[in-house]
Amino acid sequence: MTKPWICPRPVALVIALAAHLALRAPAAAQFSLASQNCLHLGQGPVAYQQGKEAILRGVFGNYDVTVLQEVMAQANVGNVTPGSHYFVATAVQGPTTYKEAYAFLVRTGLNVATTAITAVGGYARPPAGILLGAGGKWTWVIDYHAVYGRSIAVRRAEVGRTQAVYQGFQALVVNGQTFLRAVMAGDWNLGALDPVFQQFAIGGWPINVLPAARTSLKRNGGLSQPYDHFLWDTGAVTVGATQVIAVPNPPGSTLGWRQQVSDHLGISAIVQ
Repeated sequence: MTKPWICPRPVALVIALAAHLALRAPAAAQFSLASQNCLHLGQGPVAYQQGKEAILRGVFGNYDVTVLQEVMAQANVGNVTPGSHYFVATAVQGPTTYKEAYAFLVRTGLNVATTAITAVGGYARPPAGILLGAGGKWTWVIDYHAVYGRSIAVRRAEVGRTQAVYQGFQALVVNGQTFLRAVMAGDWNLGALDPVFQQFAIGGWPINVLPAARTSLKRNGGLSQPYDHFLWDTGAVTVGATQVIAVPNPPGSTLGWRQQVSDHLGISAIVQ
């Protein structure tokens, strides 16, 4: 068995996902999880990037695991990784010239046993996951940024494949075992109460999609759409304390966050 791949800081973004089969579990009984759409991390003037990276680094230090969306090819994930964490990242992906990566910031002491990208087709950016060890349990933490598309129907068509993705991760065999505990997080470009999520409940899949609060921001800092959520099978894992992450000081306001960091607020939860 090999140890999980750990990124020293700083290291350039683009790496390939690979299997790391070290099924040792650390001691923590639960872990905190955050998700953040980073709004083209790595793009923009140097001063803007450095300020943004510093703010994000401070926020991410509060959570055991953070999943990132909109990580550009030129980004250095090490610049937003707290000294107490390491990172794992995908290569950039996308069907057009616009491509972005997923990244995972993981607190030192928590093991990543393996990484994977879904085999389910029909995605602009196929969801990626890590198998995380905490408290004697292994949990798939899956990162997802939904396509926006020209209409809501495009988004619903892609998000409608979620059940196959989620259960596909649950069926993956790692070192001769499968792991049912799984939670998806990210920017879904749909509200938590959208009918597309209800189709899973009607089909008998006991899911929760939270928080339902507005998380995307207008240019003036006003709240816009409720797009960022955690999704999980309530029969497989317990997730609580889902909430929108408060804007730190600095920047001190949603307008400051919109101008200096992202057009999305972050979200957090506790996975038990």
